[in-house]
Amino acid sequence: MKNKEDLLPHNYLRYKDNILPPRTIEINDQEYKLFMATFENLENLYNYLKSNPKINKSTFIREASISNPSHFSGKPYSEALEDLIKPASKEYTELLKLQEKINYIAQIEMDKFKTYQKVTGGHLNTLAYSKGSPLCYEKRQRINVPKFVRLNLVLSYNITEFASSLINRAVILLNIINALENSGYNVDINAFSLDKNTSVNDKEIAYINIQMKRHGEKVNLENLSKILFNIEFRRRILFRVLETLDVNNSWGSDYGNVCNKEIAQNVLHIEKNDLYFGYPYEMNILGFDLIKDFKNAINALNLEDKIDVDRSIEDLNNEELVLKIKDLQRKF
Repeated sequence: MKNKEDLLPHNYLRYKDNILPPRTIEINDQEYKLFMATFENLENLYNYLKSNPKINKSTFIREASISNPSHFSGKPYSEALEDLIKPASKEYTELLKLQEKINYIAQIEMDKFKTYQKVTGGHLNTLAYSKGSPLCYEKRQRINVPKFVRLNLVLSYNITEFASSLINRAVILLNIINALENSGYNVDINAFSLDKNTSVNDKEIAYINIQMKRHGEKVNLENLSKILFNIEFRRRILFRVLETLDVNNSWGSDYGNVCNKEIAQNVLHIEKNDLYFGYPYEMNILGFDLIKDFKNAINALNLEDKIDVDRSIEDLNNEELVLKIKDLQRKF
């Protein structure tokens, strides 16, 4: 009789550009087995799934990506897969045009300053002056920093999240990206799902990474809208990728639990100045009030002193936008 290891798909042997060999990592003195899938873009993800990689049937007996009902997981898997390479639907392109028209969040200021002590000129430092220091004047000077920012975007979310929370999060994210690009920043988006399963002795983490743009290009907001506004992307597409990994735990019962920011920082080695856009509850985006959700997200990202919050709130109160968001929430 074959053991379970012999029954696994081992897709890392067939798809070396997309599936990495499992490896052991340590987080807070605990060992996890890490399973990783990576895709250059949505087309690369489409081609991988369209090639029908082997499914881990010993773990995913039910294959929820296909068998889950539409009221829970959205469009059927076959349609969700084809949507990856189709133009974004009319309702999302209309939303993108609307946000461009009203020009949310006019500017984000992320430049840094350094204070220099001088003998004369600038602002008088009364404390230094009282001590008799010759360097009693100060002058602030802008430090030129590269116009580059990495945004780590979590694609995982718990079953308890409201549709309104997910839609509000998507709208807020798209506007922050617009603001960064309008301010001259090259935004690198590292979109990923990161889930864990610790229901038995072995602890496992599944990391699925999708690069949403190439270096130097502007973010393709239409492609981004496909993964943010469609529930089937999480519960059909990402579930299907997970079903092709060699996970050994009882993932088939709940498809894992979303990892928090602390675990993500350890797995992804997130830099101090990177932006981390977590799942709605992690960002305190609750779905009841877009303005409150916006303020909470800005606070979570530590951008309060870098954008014109009042101007942004005024734009988010646009009547046409509010109606469009409510319509999207009903359809999610």
